Amino acid sequence: MRKLVIPLLALVAGAVMPVAAHHDAAGYYDATRLVSVSGAIVELRTVNPHAVLVIDGTTADGRTGRWAFEGIPPNAYQYRGLQDYKARLTPGTRIAISGWAAKDPQVRAFSANTITFADGTTMIFGGKTLEPGLWQPAGGCAAPCQGTYAYPTVQ
Repeated sequence: MRKLVIPLLALVAGAVMPVAAHHDAAGYYDATRLVSVSGAIVELRTVNPHAVLVIDGTTADGRTGRWAFEGIPPNAYQYRGLQDYKARLTPGTRIAISGWAAKDPQVRAFSANTITFADGTTMIFGGKTLEPGLWQPAGGCAAPCQGTYAYPTVQ
């Protein structure tokens, strides 16, 4: 029995530990401000903890510039049946993408939602909803709390 319990505990601990490092998206993004940006893809960054799609585009209210959309972890796309997401999100591809705007109006970043391609097809790039998270990194999140990539600066 003991030989079965120890590996089972190790498996459970390994599955739970990555979740504990997840940050609360609602702490950074405004769940009341779902914004759409249309433009051309500049770059797809597939770096943990989240994929980031950078586009040059225009918001519905006419603001233009470079915008970053934070998606789900790169390896999670295969579980959504999107093994071809890298091929579909190449630089120059024109899209419309929706996401929840950063609470700080100077930050040109969004928690991504849905991408709409020119042919009308869609892809969920981030979450379907922006809900308060339950987890914080140990010791909180040091500013600017944006991982190993930098969001575009205000232009």
